[in-house]
Amino acid sequence: MQRVLSSVKSIKQYIIKYKKIFLSTLLILVPVLLLFIIEAAITGKNAGKANSAVEITLPGAFAYVQLERSIVNMQKWLYYVGATRNEKGYDSGFMEAEAYYNQAQKDVQALKAMFKDDPVELQKIDDLAAAIDGYYEIGIEVANAYVDQGTFYGNAMLKVFSAIDSELNELLRKNVKQRTEETMRINVSIKNVLMNTGIIFAVLGILVIVLGVISFNFMVQRLMLRDSHAQLSRAMESLWGEMELARKIQTILLPENPSIKGYDITATMVPADEVGGDYYDIITVDGKDWIVIGDVSGHGVSAGLVMMMVQTSIQTVIRQYPDLSPNKLLNVVNSVIAKNIKRFGESKYMTITVMACVEKGKFVFSGLHQDMMLYRPDKKAVENIETRGMWIGIVDEIEGMCANDSFSMKKGDVLCLFTDGITEAVNDQGEMFGEERLSSIFFESCKSTVDVEEIKDNIIRELKAYHIRDDVTLVLLLRK
Repeated sequence: MQRVLSSVKSIKQYIIKYKKIFLSTLLILVPVLLLFIIEAAITGKNAGKANSAVEITLPGAFAYVQLERSIVNMQKWLYYVGATRNEKGYDSGFMEAEAYYNQAQKDVQALKAMFKDDPVELQKIDDLAAAIDGYYEIGIEVANAYVDQGTFYGNAMLKVFSAIDSELNELLRKNVKQRTEETMRINVSIKNVLMNTGIIFAVLGILVIVLGVISFNFMVQRLMLRDSHAQLSRAMESLWGEMELARKIQTILLPENPSIKGYDITATMVPADEVGGDYYDIITVDGKDWIVIGDVSGHGVSAGLVMMMVQTSIQTVIRQYPDLSPNKLLNVVNSVIAKNIKRFGESKYMTITVMACVEKGKFVFSGLHQDMMLYRPDKKAVENIETRGMWIGIVDEIEGMCANDSFSMKKGDVLCLFTDGITEAVNDQGEMFGEERLSSIFFESCKSTVDVEEIKDNIIRELKAYHIRDDVTLVLLLRK
């Protein structure tokens, strides 16, 4: 007993002697220990949030893409109903459009189930569902107008339909873009957490033995964060790699120095951030000149592949059969493209117009794309040349749907071909660039100069004040 009391007394004296050292050590270790525990808890919480966000954000983006596919297919068949303009085409096209409309409704319900705990997102989905309903109803009215009342009423309804089409596509793009931005924000957040926890882990390395259990948990949570970050990094690298490939496919096939004897010609194609499928070509075979302009639906590698297939098919057919008429050319190309599109399981189609320069300023053309603008200096006016026919890639056979039309250019006349990337550009006030504004700028430029390069620069300069959401393609032709 005496020995025990003596030992206790010795320990007490030792503590009193080194009291300051003990207190200093505690003052250092206790805050550090608390900091370590707090950081480990925050890391675990952030890891859970990051993993949950990844589980919701990526599937949410894919769900919106699935909805967009359903809407594109519904749109395709609604246009088909109007283009066929007969009961057989109406019945079959309407059944397909209705089927994809019902699929779109299912996609909306799937999105609601996915975001059932997010009232803000649910409101966006409800707005999107209402837009789809209105889009479908107007689409049916457009189709009926073509079938029952003819082209004039169909075209009038089509303008309303196109406006709603743009609004619906914009709403879809905003939601998909929001999902992508959320993914990028999560990626940045994970990087920051990894940096902070790495520093704390290095500083507190000396406490690993004392705090073994906490350290083990901390390391597990850190590994979870690293794995989430790696997944997001791989997804982003894959996305940017696909976009870069699509840009190369899109630009490498364009003509380097386009020229047609007896004409001044200039052309430009500016890819958007989201790569689209714009295409133009100037082809000369056996003294006969061809001009082609088109736009593949959608964006990305698949749109670039369709564009490349169309370009290759047109070049091959024209070089083998240079005297082929424009509508026959489209029939042959469509039979190949429609089958290939089905093979890789994409709902794609292409608006396209092909023109053959016959002789003495006469052009024969076929195919449905943006209407052409022709400036006549003798009349001091811009004429609108309507295109008609059928898009390629929708159905296997379009023979009888595309007719040949013609127009003539006098000396000094200027022809303008373009894609909807120009007319659908939007400014900060939400106003579209539109065909009227393009026609006005084209008219004023042609009045002041006969230099097609200067006319092109004027149009592109005015376009810089607008937000471009799609590729911009412009081809100008002046007869000398």
